[in-house]
Amino acid sequence: MAGRVKGFHPWTVYSKTAPLLADIQDVIEEYREYLPMTIRQVFYRLVGRGYAKSEDFYGQVREVCNRGRRSGKISFAAIRDDGISHLWWR
Repeated sequence: MAGRVKGFHPWTVYSKTAPLLADIQDVIEEYREYLPMTIRQVFYRLVGRGYAKSEDFYGQVREVCNRGRRSGKISFAAIRDDGISHLWWR
């Protein structure tokens, strides 16, 4: 089976990734009243804390959020998956 892992999956957080995961968890905790957040919102909160504003870093944030959620280190309810909200009228 090729591609990204689906569903819950264990994840060993290495020392290189641990600080970013901790900072993501801090952002989620700081903005808990406004959850769920998009990954883009988390990214910009991290940029505001001094991280680089780059596509490479955004990719790292996406990957850590994905792995963190699938491993249970980040709540699925904390991150919003939709890119667009739809409002349907009857």
